[in-house]
Amino acid sequence: DREVLHGNSPTTVLPETARKGQVLEVSVVVAEGERRSRREYAHARVGNRPPRWISLAIEPTERVVPGTTLQVTPVADDPDEDALLFEYYWLVNGERKGRGDHTFATDELSRGDEVMAEVVLTDGAEELVERTPVVTIANRSPKIVSQPKRMDSLRFVYEVEVEDPDGDRRFRYKLAERPEGMDIDLLSGELVWDASQAKPGKHPVEIVVSDMHGGE
Repeated sequence: DREVLHGNSPTTVLPETARKGQVLEVSVVVAEGERRSRREYAHARVGNRPPRWISLAIEPTERVVPGTTLQVTPVADDPDEDALLFEYYWLVNGERKGRGDHTFATDELSRGDEVMAEVVLTDGAEELVERTPVVTIANRSPKIVSQPKRMDSLRFVYEVEVEDPDGDRRFRYKLAERPEGMDIDLLSGELVWDASQAKPGKHPVEIVVSDMHGGE
């Protein structure tokens, strides 16, 4: 499988068919007129070519809340067709959390935490390191956990109770839909309705609670 590269230059370009580990041989003869020197030889070995990143993606990137599992997908190739290995490291707020695999559970994280994956690509001889974009843990919406009682008079009072998975304690309350005479306290969530002037029938009510971090 010996291939001869003809030329009369101190430099040459290896063909794409050259493979790692092949031995290169160059012979040199010095000529002066009709006189020629003895042919001298030098040798070199084709070395390793590093692998190449094609893409590195992390999913999902939006509305990632505590409990979401992140997954990183690396794609690479190697010009020498060497087997490639990936090592995964996850960083939370810039701090490495040790070596892991291609998935990461966010159960113990909180709103505002920043997560990224660092992937080490190796062909056994050389390493390349690449990081994914940062994913920010998002806010979770509060939840109304109380139920209104039945009306037993024309003056109806209802204390709205709320729980928030992020531990928020301050909320803002409003009525998106209400009958005439009903109101809700912006800060306390106390709903009051003077139904003395209301017409008999069903009256839809929609209560909106905001945690002031974008969650409703």
